[in-house]
Amino acid sequence: MNPTQIEPNSCDVLIGKRILHQFGTTAPKGRPRGHMHEVTVFFFAIASGLAVSGIVANIYKIVARSAKQLPETTLHWIIMVLAGPIILFENASQSLLAKKCSLPGFCLAIALSLYWSFALGLFVLSIYLAI
Repeated sequence: MNPTQIEPNSCDVLIGKRILHQFGTTAPKGRPRGHMHEVTVFFFAIASGLAVSGIVANIYKIVARSAKQLPETTLHWIIMVLAGPIILFENASQSLLAKKCSLPGFCLAIALSLYWSFALGLFVLSIYLAI
């Protein structure tokens, strides 16, 4: 194998070599830095997605009124794309505490929330790298 070639691994397929290289997961000469760095980037993406979601959700709760007209409804849905993981997490937690949701349903909601946070976090980190 040529030392300048990068051998793909599971994270290269899942996230993409370009993003991993931008985050510094692979060295410029193709030498991998190890799997723990990829796991760190994965969890950092989830954490940044949850952070952005929480900030947007809390600001929206402070300034929002009920959406009755089309522009307000459109703005509400755009904001919910960003605030969705935290809102889903809160609703699932409240439903579980009120015994309105089963444990497998709660786990499914949390898994969906974490996946949504991961996608949002990758988007935020990509914007950060572009700046």
